Amino acid sequence: MLLFLTSCSRHAKNEKLISERELRTHQNGRDIVEYIRGVGEQKNQAIQDFITSLPLEEKIAQLFVVNLVGCDEFVPVEKNIAGGFLYFGYNIAQTPFEMAQFNNSIVEYCRQNQKLPPFLTVDQEGGYVNRLRSLNGPLPSAERVSEKLDVMQAGNLYSLQALQMKALGFTMNLAPVAEVCTPDNEQFLDGRSFGNLDQVSQYGSACVTAYESNGIGTVLKHFPGNTNTDPHTGLPQITWSEQEMKMQLDGFRALIAQNPSAVLMSHARVAGYDENNPACLSRYWVTDVLRNELGFEGIIFSDDIFMGALADNGYPPEVAVVAAIEAGIDCIMISEKRIGDSVGVLCKKAKADGNFSTLIDKAARRIIDYKIKCGFLEVKLEDDGKYHVVINYPEFSGQGFEQAKEENQKLYTEYF
Repeated sequence: MLLFLTSCSRHAKNEKLISERELRTHQNGRDIVEYIRGVGEQKNQAIQDFITSLPLEEKIAQLFVVNLVGCDEFVPVEKNIAGGFLYFGYNIAQTPFEMAQFNNSIVEYCRQNQKLPPFLTVDQEGGYVNRLRSLNGPLPSAERVSEKLDVMQAGNLYSLQALQMKALGFTMNLAPVAEVCTPDNEQFLDGRSFGNLDQVSQYGSACVTAYESNGIGTVLKHFPGNTNTDPHTGLPQITWSEQEMKMQLDGFRALIAQNPSAVLMSHARVAGYDENNPACLSRYWVTDVLRNELGFEGIIFSDDIFMGALADNGYPPEVAVVAAIEAGIDCIMISEKRIGDSVGVLCKKAKADGNFSTLIDKAARRIIDYKIKCGFLEVKLEDDGKYHVVINYPEFSGQGFEQAKEENQKLYTEYF
C-alpha cells in the first residue's frame, strides 16, 4: 500500500510538471503568434503610409506599364516614371552586357531623381513571341515544349530562361499563355498555348513555378480567353457553351493555384456574360470572376488599351483608362511612351470621386507589394523603432547569364 501511494504521489507530481510545461509551451506559442501578427500589422501600416505619402500623380503613374526609348541609355520622356516598362524588339541591346547596362541606367536615373524604379517586363513566351531571342538561349513555343519535353524538363528549361532574364535585370515575364487551345482560338494563338486542358494545367504550372522561384514574376494571359480575331485589329466575340467556359476557366484556375504575380485580361467580349463590355473593362470578369470567384490576389493587367479592339470600338484611351480602374484593373498597359494625359484623366476622376480614389489606392497597393516582392522596395525596421518602406536601387551584373545560357543550349540540342 505504501509503495502504491508513493507511486501515485510521484505520478501526480509528474502530471503537474507536464501540465505546467505544456502551459508554458502554449503560452510561448501564443506569444510568438501574437508577435508575428503585431509585426505584420506594423509592416502593413508602413506600406499604407508609404502609399498615402506619394503625390497623387506619382501614385497613379504606378498603375501603368508603358514602352520606353532606345536600348543603350535610359532617356525619360516625362517627369513621372510609370510603374513598369514593357520592352519591344528595339529595346533589346546587342549583347547581354549592354542589356544589363541599359537596365542599370534606368535604376540609376531613378536613384539620382528619387523615383520608384519600374518593374521591367518583356514578352518571353517562346517561339515567335521571344523578345530575348538574340540574347538568351533557345526557347521554343509552348506547343513545342509540351510536345518534346516532359513536365520536369520543361520546368528546367524555364528555370534556365528565368536565370538569364534575372541576370539581365528583368523582373517580369508576360507569360505563359494559360488558354486551352481549341478550334475557336488556335489560329490566333498559333502555337502559344501548351495544348489541351491537361497540358495547360501541367506545363503551365511548371512554367509559373520555374520563373517565380527564380525571381521572375509571371503573367497569365489572356483571361478569360480569345477567338481567332486578332485584338490588335478587331474586337473578339466569344460564344462559349457552359462546358467550353468551364474548360477555359479551369485552365486559369490551375495556374492561379501556383501564385503567379499577375494575370492579363483579354479584349474579348463574351456572349451572355457582360457581353457589351470587353473583358478588360468588365467588372464582371475582372472583379466578380477573376478576383472573387477564382480568388486571384495579384496584379491584374489590362491588355494594351491602344489596340484596335478598344480604340476602334468606342473606347478611346481617355474612356478606357477610367473604365479599366472601375472594373478592378490594377495596371493599365499602353504601347506608348507617354502617360501624362491618361494620368491627368485619372487624377481628375480621383479628386472628384472618393470611391474611385479608393480603387486607385487598392491598385497602387498591389503594385507596391510586387515591387517589395522583386526587391525594388523593402519594409525595414529603422532606428526610430518603426517599420518604413525604403527604396532599393539594385545593380545588374549579368552574373550567371553565360552558364545558364550554355545549359539552356545543351537542353535544346538534346531534345529539339
